[in-house]
Amino acid sequence: SGTHHSFTRVEIEGQERFTVAGRDRALTIHGRLSSSTSGSSDTVPFYMMDTLGGADNLRGFKETVIGGDEATSTLRSFESFRFRDRATALMQIDFRQRVWSQVWLSVFADAGVVAPSVRALSLDDLHRGIGVGLSVFRANALAIRAEFALWGGEGHPHYFTTGRGINF
Repeated sequence: SGTHHSFTRVEIEGQERFTVAGRDRALTIHGRLSSSTSGSSDTVPFYMMDTLGGADNLRGFKETVIGGDEATSTLRSFESFRFRDRATALMQIDFRQRVWSQVWLSVFADAGVVAPSVRALSLDDLHRGIGVGLSVFRANALAIRAEFALWGGEGHPHYFTTGRGINF
């Protein structure tokens, strides 16, 4: 009240996983749309805008788990928190192949866009990338994941993330 930073955010997210020619191969399709709106005299503070980019998230602030297999990555070919605005759209495709017991190799493609409103989201401004990853599970929970961007984005970022399979 009285700060001129009152806003409403709506997030829509969906994910579907398919087995491909046996249970050792999985294809995951993931999509997410986020929109923040405010009154004419209010704004959305930049630090509260939704972000795209990288494999990091602010776990103490936003505990949501997106993507397949406890992934929190958005645009893995870009640095973390690289793009931000009032509206974001993200599409991801992951193909995972079990290579040994609890070790999976993956190939991924990400595409996303940010804009001041959902109506302003445009495929002309789409950021995209392709890469590979290696995931190790422990008791059916992600222990550690390494992801490497191969194409698109800015350089070749790499990320190492841990999941709930490692307890500290």
